[in-house]
Amino acid sequence: MKQSVLSLAMAWCLVGCQQAKPPVSNGAVTATGFQFAYRFREIPPVDLDNEIRFYREKLKLVPADAAVQVALAQAYLSKAQSSGDVSYFGEAEKLARSALKLKPRNPKGAHMVLASLAEARHDFADSFTIARSIHEQDAGDFDARAMMSNSLMELGRLPEALVLSTALVQDMPGTASALQAARVLIASGRDAQARPLIEAAIRQEQPQENKASARLRSLLGETELRHGNLEEAEKLLQASLEASPENPQTWEILARLKLRQGQGAEAEKLYLAAFAKTQHPLLLREVAMIKLARGEEAESGVILEQAETLLKPEVARGSYGHARDLARVYLDLKRPREALKLLQQEEKQRQDWRLYELKAIALDRCKDRDGALQALKKALASGIQEPSLYQRAVLWEPAAGWQEKLKAIDSSYTPSLLEP
Repeated sequence: MKQSVLSLAMAWCLVGCQQAKPPVSNGAVTATGFQFAYRFREIPPVDLDNEIRFYREKLKLVPADAAVQVALAQAYLSKAQSSGDVSYFGEAEKLARSALKLKPRNPKGAHMVLASLAEARHDFADSFTIARSIHEQDAGDFDARAMMSNSLMELGRLPEALVLSTALVQDMPGTASALQAARVLIASGRDAQARPLIEAAIRQEQPQENKASARLRSLLGETELRHGNLEEAEKLLQASLEASPENPQTWEILARLKLRQGQGAEAEKLYLAAFAKTQHPLLLREVAMIKLARGEEAESGVILEQAETLLKPEVARGSYGHARDLARVYLDLKRPREALKLLQQEEKQRQDWRLYELKAIALDRCKDRDGALQALKKALASGIQEPSLYQRAVLWEPAAGWQEKLKAIDSSYTPSLLEP
């Protein structure tokens, strides 16, 4: 069944991709003179495929060498993160565990691969535990400190994450530490503090830091989008694609921008391009919502059911953090009690604003407006400057002064922009 569903999902994707190739940066938009244009377009990025081939061949010569196994695992991990292909995560895990069985003198690299894999599964408690154990052995390890900060942020423990990320920037300034600190600042609602940090990191970036260079620009573009600055957001997202032309994360943000601009067909193509690269079922949900907005209710329902079928076994296996995604699909399928059950389980592990926003929607649809408002206020308490949260607060508690806060974030945001 799963294979037939995936085939159908891919068929939809192929139809979309035949209509338009994955987007590339628009030179007219990011013309010379745009201060955040990517400066190193003529320098090719690191060739991860070549790196993987190199270590594969080396491993054939020394199959019991833990250091080579870890190096190949790290290459697979980078490939998974850059391409969105989760199959590389499995290869990385096998090699990291194999390396640890060999009892290497320095197991740190293998443990960091496992921490990254836990992060990819959205098991942030585990990724934090592994990273902390490395930090206890080597307090100066950058990767461990960055992982601890990111894990705490994703768990909703923002004050602790902010302390760690601030210290990281001070101790080890650079694009990677600035990016992590900026993400935590934005999650805490401190967009104005994050912006100069991102701008400084862009000015200091080096060639072949394509992943970080792309994310710096897409993060700033995403922030501009949340504040309703659509033209600036588009320039930044196109500049991000200059650094990493086939980046599905950037395509997803650009798709949201296109929806805000009323370009549903373009958004659909972007989501399909991202799905072609990642096979992430929630992207099908986004396509379904676009079709629903066009009045294609039957087809939208079919796609949502396919997304559910793809997500359920992943949730059962506890892999790659799909429980929240399945809850979102259940809400779209008008099954709020099933969504709420999943979210309540997820809340035991993770308490961030996205979870509480979905929980608020689920409770509201279960006719518990008081509970919904309580969950929404937990999301707002994070500080994140997300206009959808404030718009719901305006609708649910109109006399509480939320309208002014919404206008301060995005004066052009209206109830029609809320997801159904």
